[in-house]
Amino acid sequence: MADMQPIQMTWTGGMKFEGGKVGGPSFVLDGDAAVAPSPVDALVAAGAACSGIDVVAILEKMQQPLKALVVHARATRADEYPKRLTKVHLTYEATGTGLDIAKVRRAAELSTTKYCSVMQSLATDTEVAWDVMLVEG
Repeated sequence: MADMQPIQMTWTGGMKFEGGKVGGPSFVLDGDAAVAPSPVDALVAAGAACSGIDVVAILEKMQQPLKALVVHARATRADEYPKRLTKVHLTYEATGTGLDIAKVRRAAELSTTKYCSVMQSLATDTEVAWDVMLVEG
């Protein structure tokens, strides 16, 4: 196992924290989601970005002519504390001329079931679902 670089988050007032990897770029998280994403929103966004990175890399290896990729994410949280995520649904909107939908679907499946470390870090009973939309262009 490989240790990650340490992360430090510093309280800046209200429900806001700023930080990131020590010595690296910083970001803000806001528990009230008033001036920055909440930690849970950031987790869902991180999952969408992580999976999107996988899909781009897989489609490049499949020699698919991807011009753009937008990953839309919806999540459901439990009503009771700790209000953890119970479902994450990702929709991959892939743009390119001549994309093979079967290959885009395979890339999304591989990402969500095998490669995306963020999605794989969720509780084992968190439902992860996905769709693919192709945009010609």
